[in-house]
Amino acid sequence: ANGQTFTSAPTTNLCSVGSPTEVTSNPGTFTWSCAGSNGGQDASCSATRASTATVTPATQTVSGAVGTAITNTTAYTPSGLTNPVTYAISPALPTGLSLNSANGVISGTPTASQATATFTVTATGATSGTATATATATVSITILATQATGTTPGGPVTARITGGTCLGYEAGSARFTVPANPPVGETFPYGVFGFTVLSCGTGGRVTITLTYPAALPAGTKYWKNIGGNWEDWTNQVRIAGNTVVLTITDGGAGDTNPNPGQISDPSGPAFAGGPTSIPTLSEWGLILLGLSLLAVVGWRQRQGYSQRG
Repeated sequence: ANGQTFTSAPTTNLCSVGSPTEVTSNPGTFTWSCAGSNGGQDASCSATRASTATVTPATQTVSGAVGTAITNTTAYTPSGLTNPVTYAISPALPTGLSLNSANGVISGTPTASQATATFTVTATGATSGTATATATATVSITILATQATGTTPGGPVTARITGGTCLGYEAGSARFTVPANPPVGETFPYGVFGFTVLSCGTGGRVTITLTYPAALPAGTKYWKNIGGNWEDWTNQVRIAGNTVVLTITDGGAGDTNPNPGQISDPSGPAFAGGPTSIPTLSEWGLILLGLSLLAVVGWRQRQGYSQRG
């Protein structure tokens, strides 16, 4: 047993000769002595004590949104570790979140989005001398963005989640794109905004406020693409100045995502016929010519009256 590794105190093969003393359990080691034979000296023996340390819960999940405080994780309960126990995490937490080194609780308000990633929490228990024992647990963290900004032909547009039950945009889903096969006679200067929002809860809803670089002109319509078909949704949104407020319910009209608790949508404002056309030089020429002819006709009529008088 001398020099080997055990999770519990060894009881056999302690001495090749002589009688063993009681095995002492120490942090990181087991020790005992073997009595010397024929007047020889006692021999000191030891074995490595394998760590059986654990922490619970072994796994946790954090789901949060930028700008909103997360629900604190559960404090860890260590087993097989000698107090005081300290906690550390790797890799570094998303900006705005912190780990309590005394109990392992993660808390805070994230300031940047974070795609789903696994973090390792290591608990270290102090022992006698320089020896330590450790145990690990994992935390899955996802931080969703609640605002998206895109560059469009008409200028920058911002789409901010301003209400509802959804946590935030799925990473990479919020995009402004030029629509394919738009409705006949309609122009989309700001493209269409497509997105997927998550963690809405079954039957939940999301309200998004779209802010454009200029006021939307009178007569602007708001179009949604549902199943490849364009539908006029002007009466189901609120257009005011340079903003559009859009609300969609999970599983309801306008939600193109079949998964419960998730909402997807491609939509955007359009102007009928595009920008107002400016008369060309030839058109102005025709207008001036017409005015000139009217003036000539009027002059001749006045001349005729004066001759008859």
